[in-house]
Amino acid sequence: MKSHPSLTRAELVQKPLSSIALLIASEFNRMATRSRFDDQSMSAKDRAYELLGVLESMRLPLAVAEELKPTYDQCVQKGLINRMKDPVVREQLGRDFCQSFMRLAELWKGKTLHHA
Repeated sequence: MKSHPSLTRAELVQKPLSSIALLIASEFNRMATRSRFDDQSMSAKDRAYELLGVLESMRLPLAVAEELKPTYDQCVQKGLINRMKDPVVREQLGRDFCQSFMRLAELWKGKTLHHA
């Protein structure tokens, strides 16, 4: 994976869903807390979206997909990436998305991904 060179997609899909959600939450938290440092914050955003892309490409149990959909839809809103150029917006969105993925991690405890 480009933004996570020490982690392969095959390794990632073997992790419990809650762990993947926590990885995504962590990157969105970095995006928020480093929002004043454009390079660091945008790199964290890229890492979060790369991890989200793995979830997007997997065959998820229906209940998991339904739980993910509202958060996923928020993360991929049209024009959102352009809005993230503003550090204040990036900080708020990072915090919001981090909280959303923390909630998903709680919901997904004990659940695993199924290969596409």
